[in-house]
Amino acid sequence: MPYRVIDPMTGAEYRSYPDATDVEVDQALAASEKYFAEQPTTRFERAQHLLALAQIFDDEADKFAEEAAHNMGKLFKEGQGESHAAANITRYYANNGVAFLTPKPYVYGPDDAHAQLEYAPTGIVMSVEPWNFPYPQVIRVLAPTYLAG
Repeated sequence: MPYRVIDPMTGAEYRSYPDATDVEVDQALAASEKYFAEQPTTRFERAQHLLALAQIFDDEADKFAEEAAHNMGKLFKEGQGESHAAANITRYYANNGVAFLTPKPYVYGPDDAHAQLEYAPTGIVMSVEPWNFPYPQVIRVLAPTYLAG
């Protein structure tokens, strides 16, 4: 049975999405792995991509607001605010996240052993998020995860 989006303002079907087959899920996972392998190798490059994404959220706020209105009955102004909030979150990680991911040395134990905490990408991440604040909710996971690799 397809997933149907009912526009809460009109009661009419706004969009419909078919259930994914096992083959489609496998294809999506394979495409995700390919995407992961093709991403920029430095955090600085990924930060630049996040800045570009933030600009899209700001530039297309009206479009995102309209989608939120049709999908969940959000007021247009609320949808615009969510789009701008997503832009702000994205910019925050683009501007500060590289410093968060800098390797950190540690000295511990009675013998003053030395270790270093490093962050390295390991593969794709799946996140299941609520949809009541769609843009900021998703970007809170996407931005730092993408930046980390």
